[in-house]
Amino acid sequence: MSEKESFIEMVRVGFESPEEKAEYEADKVNINKQMSRITSKARERAKKDSCEICKKKCTSFCDSHSVPRFVLRNISENGKVCLPLQGDIAGTGTDTGINKAGTFNLICNECDSTIFQLYEDPDAYTARPTDKMLAQIAMKNNLQMISKRYVEHEIYGLLSEMYPNNEGFAQEKQIIGQFDLDEFKRGLNYAKNVLKMRFGTGYYLCYYKKLDYVVPYAAQSGIALLADFDGNVINNVFDFKKSNRLKYIQVAIFPFQETSIVLLFVEEGEKAYRKFYRQLNKLPLEDQLATINYMVFAYTENVFLHTKTFEAHRTNPKFKDVCRKITDYTSPIPFLFDDPLDVAVNEFSLSKRHDIPNLLSKEYALK
Repeated sequence: MSEKESFIEMVRVGFESPEEKAEYEADKVNINKQMSRITSKARERAKKDSCEICKKKCTSFCDSHSVPRFVLRNISENGKVCLPLQGDIAGTGTDTGINKAGTFNLICNECDSTIFQLYEDPDAYTARPTDKMLAQIAMKNNLQMISKRYVEHEIYGLLSEMYPNNEGFAQEKQIIGQFDLDEFKRGLNYAKNVLKMRFGTGYYLCYYKKLDYVVPYAAQSGIALLADFDGNVINNVFDFKKSNRLKYIQVAIFPFQETSIVLLFVEEGEKAYRKFYRQLNKLPLEDQLATINYMVFAYTENVFLHTKTFEAHRTNPKFKDVCRKITDYTSPIPFLFDDPLDVAVNEFSLSKRHDIPNLLSKEYALK
């Protein structure tokens, strides 16, 4: 790594220190009220006048779950689950009710109740998931991220109005968000077309395991993996040219009443992940699960833990640090021409998969 690159530092979310958290706790009520006002206003601005799937005009949108509710019930305690950084990010409270866990408002009630029936049926998992089920999972993943980007765009707009001196930063984040949004909409349309297909396949199920125990968390998301096991770049998340399309691998971790399903899949013909999943499948089972476990906590926030599992690991500094990772970066050098990609690839390296508890291991199964 060059001397200039050594100045690049990857950003972490959440409280940086106990002192920072104490400052928040001292004025939590006012801070939460202000955050709630901004978020509510952003959601109102982001509200569309038609369903994102069927495009029909509607005024009332469904509370859609980005992880099936029946899955969340299997890891809930008194109807509650926890985010990995619950309480370490302002406004997250002490727990999350499953009725609101990972919900978004972007589609009509009819689409929500009909399109996702297959993958949201626990009886459908007696065999390997079908292409239609994978398409429904991919649809939900892309819809959830589209909704998130819509709201974030409005939040940055509001912040630029409140703090004009930071308008440039807010506009830059909006441009980056639009780059992501274009890809999520493309992924959504791809999934919609797969659901319409009568023959052929639309996705490649590159990893599938049915475990004979109940894992203590659920997750469902698309992940733009930075690099494979050898550090070969899969996604350059810092290249915002239109010619650079981010490639996502879809992940789902579904605990059932007595078993669990862990799966990864990509769009049919997607070559970017070929070396990665071949490397993954050559590993022993425990190491495979450790890899996917690390990917989930390092790359996505759409993960929900059993409350006792959360309490057991919330003070683990390495676990918390992995959960706080994002691909934003800072540098004290105003005109830094070095590419931060090398720093990010090292930061998110799969070689760190054993630094945190492998919560997909039988050792941590819910009894």
